[in-house]
Amino acid sequence: AGCFERFRGMWAILLVDLRRRLLVGSRDRFGIKPLFYAVEPDRLLFASEIKAILAAQPQRRANERYLYEYLHGHRSHLNEETFYSGIFSVPAATMFELPLDGSASAPRFERWWDAPHYDEALPQRTYEEATRAVEESLTESVRLHVRADVKVGTFLSGGLDSAAVTGILHALEPRQHDSYTLAFDRSRYAAFDESQYVDDFVEATQIPNYRTTIDAAWLRSSLREITRVQEEPLIASTVCAQYRAFELARSRGATVVLDGQGSDEIFGGYGKHELIVWRERLLRGQWAGFAREARILAASHRRSIPSLLWGGIIRPAGGTLVRRLGLSYQRYDWIDEGAFRSVVRGQSEENAARIEAIRAWPSHFDREMYRDLQFGTLRPLFLFSDRSGMAHSVEARLPYVDHKLVELAFTIPAAMKVGFGHRKRILRDASRKYVPASIVDRADKMGFITPESEWLRRDLRDDVLDAVRSDTIRRAPFLRAAAAERFVRNYIEGRHQDFRGVWRIHALRHWLEVYGLG
Repeated sequence: AGCFERFRGMWAILLVDLRRRLLVGSRDRFGIKPLFYAVEPDRLLFASEIKAILAAQPQRRANERYLYEYLHGHRSHLNEETFYSGIFSVPAATMFELPLDGSASAPRFERWWDAPHYDEALPQRTYEEATRAVEESLTESVRLHVRADVKVGTFLSGGLDSAAVTGILHALEPRQHDSYTLAFDRSRYAAFDESQYVDDFVEATQIPNYRTTIDAAWLRSSLREITRVQEEPLIASTVCAQYRAFELARSRGATVVLDGQGSDEIFGGYGKHELIVWRERLLRGQWAGFAREARILAASHRRSIPSLLWGGIIRPAGGTLVRRLGLSYQRYDWIDEGAFRSVVRGQSEENAARIEAIRAWPSHFDREMYRDLQFGTLRPLFLFSDRSGMAHSVEARLPYVDHKLVELAFTIPAAMKVGFGHRKRILRDASRKYVPASIVDRADKMGFITPESEWLRRDLRDDVLDAVRSDTIRRAPFLRAAAAERFVRNYIEGRHQDFRGVWRIHALRHWLEVYGLG
């Protein structure tokens, strides 16, 4: 395992040691590059794509536990499992050795890296020192990630993360690098379009920028192919938008693209991080700070303080309890909860061990950062990006997910990142010389979103109705077809706003059919 500690970057490795008659395997620290396996009575299958393993198996069956989580809108609680029964992911930051003696047994994984714990007792940097350290570490990461003998570009969304990477690259490299943006028609989808911020960046830096878009017609014609590429039912149409962005990069000749993923998770870019810091003040008895933060959050989220208490403290605690105890969500009447009864009860030893690892962190903010990096939201995002990039022979590189930068981020107190109306404060200040003020000082966070809610209610109305009425959905033993159709109709007619649930039914139909599981 010691040899992997010296590596820096992303990988999924299988080595055959003929002298010692061993198969040696490893994945990078964060699981950026995929590696799957399946254990059969007489053989052990490995592949970087699940479809390669499926091609070697005459029978395929959906993983009911994973399917249950997906139907309820979750994607990241069962990390080493996949949507296919019996097919697993090699854990990130692990290695294994298997004897080449003709037997087929599951690998035993040895963890070779873990994030360093933040120690409040150690001497702390000043905010100015920490800001300089972040700038220097991110600059070094960009310098390493841009090394290539092929054309390199960057994704540029109009948000801080991608703009900082692109701006630092512009400062480092005298040659021009293209940037690629997915935009929407402002006259119709202004709420989903960030291209005015891209315009500001391009005007300030003169970096070449190329743009593309997606609409309902493109989505309709592309959904099955993207489902085949992603090997699972799509959690949202943003996966399709990312696929389109890689397609644009390839059309402009780039085979390496720098992506801004990971910044929000390590520097506190989501609304949940503000709520976590707020809850931390309550738990530590910091009453004045808790009250001040409550007023700021209520104003910024346009909610009353009682509503904030419910959504920010009480409801998340209930959701955590449901998952830890293995209780039924009972969220949708169109899901036959009884069909999943045997797979949602109790808690696996693996998940219990994860919970203990997360609890070892003293700060709730650091617990969330560790959860996202090791077990949570980033894993599926890396997988979506790798699959979409490889479908176009483009390699996605992630400067924010460099272990030196991540380890630095774990030594920085949460108060320097989030609080009192600020998100990613330290990254904003570290980026000021590279990024226009209109982007650095943005108060809104749009994220990588699409007009999915509008498409499902209007442009894709007939498509989702066709999906919910299809034989595939009607015959699914875990769905109540009539209730599912009622749920879709009620959304189209404006009786509820849960467009993500409607999307999942639509996407599920395509996955079941594309992979012969219907």
